Amino acid sequence: MTENRNAKNLSWQLFKPVIASALAIGGVFNLVSIVLAEGTAAGTKITNTATATYRDPAGTPQTSTSNTVIVEIAEIAGITVVNTTAQEYNPDGDPPEAGEQLEFVFDITNVGNDETDISLPALADFTGPVDSVASIEVDLDDGNGYTAFTSRTDVENIAAGGSFKVRVIVNVSSSAQVDDVITVQYGDTPGDGQNQPYDSSGGSVFTDDNDPNDPSETQTAAEAGDEAPANGEREASDTGEITIGEAALQQPFVTLLKQLINHNAGSTGNPVDDTLTYAIEFNVGNTDLNGDIAADLRPILINVDGTDARHILISDALPDRTSVQTLTSTDGTWTPVYTESPIGTNPLEAEWQTGTPTAATNRVGFIKNADEIVTKGTTVNGFQITVVADGYTDPDESPITIANIAQIFGSGTQDDPLTPTVDESLNFPVMDESGDTTPSNYDPTTETYSNFNPDAIDTSGPDKVHSGFTPGDGFIDDPSDLINIGISETVTSEDPADPENLATGTLNPADDNSGDTTDGNGEAIVVELVAEPVSELLNGPDGAPGAVGPTGTDDDFTNKSAPFSDGDPPVVAFTNTVKNDSSNDGWVTLTPIAPDTVDDLPNNTTATIIAPNGTRTLFTYDGAGTWTKTSGPDVVVAIRADGSTVGPDEFDYGVEVDLPSAGVVEQDSYPVPILAQFDSVADGQNQIYVADNITIDRVYTGFLELVKTAQVLRGDGPPVSGNPAPGNHIRYRVTYTNISETETGAMQGNVLLTASDLAIIEDGTERACNYAVLTTSNNWALDNDNGDGDGTLSTDLDTRHVPGSVDMANLDAGSTGSVLFFSGSEVCDGSNLPDFNPDVATPTTELSGTTHNTDTTKYVFAIDGDIEPLESGYVEFERRIN
Repeated sequence: MTENRNAKNLSWQLFKPVIASALAIGGVFNLVSIVLAEGTAAGTKITNTATATYRDPAGTPQTSTSNTVIVEIAEIAGITVVNTTAQEYNPDGDPPEAGEQLEFVFDITNVGNDETDISLPALADFTGPVDSVASIEVDLDDGNGYTAFTSRTDVENIAAGGSFKVRVIVNVSSSAQVDDVITVQYGDTPGDGQNQPYDSSGGSVFTDDNDPNDPSETQTAAEAGDEAPANGEREASDTGEITIGEAALQQPFVTLLKQLINHNAGSTGNPVDDTLTYAIEFNVGNTDLNGDIAADLRPILINVDGTDARHILISDALPDRTSVQTLTSTDGTWTPVYTESPIGTNPLEAEWQTGTPTAATNRVGFIKNADEIVTKGTTVNGFQITVVADGYTDPDESPITIANIAQIFGSGTQDDPLTPTVDESLNFPVMDESGDTTPSNYDPTTETYSNFNPDAIDTSGPDKVHSGFTPGDGFIDDPSDLINIGISETVTSEDPADPENLATGTLNPADDNSGDTTDGNGEAIVVELVAEPVSELLNGPDGAPGAVGPTGTDDDFTNKSAPFSDGDPPVVAFTNTVKNDSSNDGWVTLTPIAPDTVDDLPNNTTATIIAPNGTRTLFTYDGAGTWTKTSGPDVVVAIRADGSTVGPDEFDYGVEVDLPSAGVVEQDSYPVPILAQFDSVADGQNQIYVADNITIDRVYTGFLELVKTAQVLRGDGPPVSGNPAPGNHIRYRVTYTNISETETGAMQGNVLLTASDLAIIEDGTERACNYAVLTTSNNWALDNDNGDGDGTLSTDLDTRHVPGSVDMANLDAGSTGSVLFFSGSEVCDGSNLPDFNPDVATPTTELSGTTHNTDTTKYVFAIDGDIEPLESGYVEFERRIN
């Protein structure tokens, strides 16, 4: 495109890009990348970063910086082509046949963030028994007015988010046979790629940016400007498919996911009081697969509390030798249920009950409200099941294998009330099993769903189950079951599920559900419980040698934080305590060991162990699993037997951890496990090994995480539909989270990190201090594009404060908060860096205007209270687009 250089000298106000849908719309918050803002010139970046100050339990000041949310002014082209209809052109109620005409309808959408033309070819590619393409037609009125075209045609001025339809009609050959497959492709991207770079090929469907210098094109007021899209022109294609003589299957595509989110080792050495908590969620897909059409998931007939009714059912057979402890759902339209029906009973034929599970319960689950469907495109989560391994009473039995798989049941057919003696929901059973991401147990070998062969003779009768429906009962009660269904994930009691999911109970799909997607079945989660040996040596935090960590006494911990300054945290000092619980005198040797994940500690980390007599020994870590003693003697401390009256049976020792300046990042944790190994002399024999124990000294480089997100709201502007305009609001949310580890279940004695005196600072004028350098600093209270032409940053601001928009109702439990408003221009130190200090600045009232003196340009959110580990809260404020 030729650049219009004269346009560069026009008033900035002539350029009218808009904020695109990369900002979250509706109720979902997302990090912002490239978007457009109306009234601001293309290429401008509006940046927002929050900072915070707080104190750790020792009163040491700490700081935190959020991610940067960037609103970048740019024109981005984008296009999708999606086949939405493949059917007879004149439907006659029968499947497609030879000699008929078929229509393939494609939705073409401008998914860019600016108005564009879209160029259409007058040709389509096809395979199968087709004599010819009868017609290619375009409709700009949602199916109400198709117009045929016979040469390449441009559809002009398609707004961002706008779409239209193209219909391709083909003539089926008279020689077409049943089961012949006909495909029609519109566009020509390889693999039907969407929104690909335009390659200038003859059959492309592509964007063609409006050119104000071309008199043959029409440019409307909505066009962003005379520059080409930053990502170039784009193209897309899609392919529709029809099988002669075959009607498309309306198939619910349901995917059930399950994950172990917590293992609590209990307080005994054997697993009798170990608990396992699983989270479950499912999705009903809205994308057609395998030539079949996505459909809603409907209820199926089951028995609940002695009465037959139709429900969607999630069934979870309890693992062998476990019992249910808790059964919860966060969705009020789902009810927990249980059954005592014998193992081997099909879940649809089991007798389900509501209420509290009994000791005889062997399967639990959840039912959707009677006769309610789950529509395609819906994800349902919030299900949790906790079981206790109380059937394992032999302390010598180790390891113990607990295997489990979940199932979901529904129907693809609605019951017909006019046929009361027949329940049609049973004629189209739908199921999926957890452990993989393949919907509805699809088996690519047989091309069937849900372990269901609809061609089998139906002799279901009173059994409620179609004879072609052969699901397993869900119980894994012998080793052959694991061989038959496969394993999705194996977790040992020393390797529990990710702790970051414990607070929400939601799944992290990267951790499991990655089983075999080619066998049509789900796969089991297998947990191996290892009985924890009782140690005769205890090594733990200061004054708590018997502390219990997430899995036992070998991962108890002391958490401390080091202020992160220029990537080189200061030395952090720890005190640990060792206690001898044996009846023998002996010696304790202290050494640092590699963390479970060896690269959790960077190269050149040092740990100095200080013995009770003051001897100091320095160890250096190589980042790959090896500590080397670099100075000082071995750390060996004499210790008396438990309860000795002639000497101490416990002692304290110090550890000083010094993280290097390289390889360390802010708001991360760096564990240094310290091994205490006990040797003793018994009955005059040689030294014999007795026990060892580990405690972890963990350094956090800041432990209060800030995350900034943004959301577009209508405000007093037009409805938000992907193209926000002046008057729309940007709601900024700053979420703070104490990311340090906490105690749950049987854990005790660990040293935790609590944040206090939190102040979150938002200064929208920071970037004015040094505009060229501070590319990630806040500039949302500046005139970044010189919109009024006066050459200053302090008038005609790009955004202004929305009165009453500050929300501090979602703080962490137990905390209260207040906000201070400030107006005025930037505050810089002598080196042109931001230097706004709310402690000495003068607050103002809540202002909203277009200049620094009439608008709130800075906010300080003060949170009073202790923020405990894993606690979280957020504050919000809104800015109106000027």
